[in-house]
Amino acid sequence: MIPAGKPVDAVTSNIELSEILKKNQIIRRFFLPELKLLYNQIAGTNFMVAYADTRGVVLDALLDDEFKKSDAGKAVIPGSIWTENYRGTNALGLTLHSGSSQIISRS
Repeated sequence: MIPAGKPVDAVTSNIELSEILKKNQIIRRFFLPELKLLYNQIAGTNFMVAYADTRGVVLDALLDDEFKKSDAGKAVIPGSIWTENYRGTNALGLTLHSGSSQIISRS
């Protein structure tokens, strides 16, 4: 993506996503309950929590009803790729780049 350009809508194929989920099935047993707990702890409006692999592929995402209706909510789906070179600055891509947790807020 070029600065101020339109992000690429990068999503893996269903076959590739199935393979990625299979490779990550053990770790998913650990992070899914934590992801659900985090979702419940920060519940509000217009938010989401997601988990991606080291390539920036979203494995699981929990979105509130308001966020689901947004363009971003329709884009953050299992199999979507969120590296900064595809999507521009975003929390998942920045976390992969920096190696530390991130929060990106519109306001």
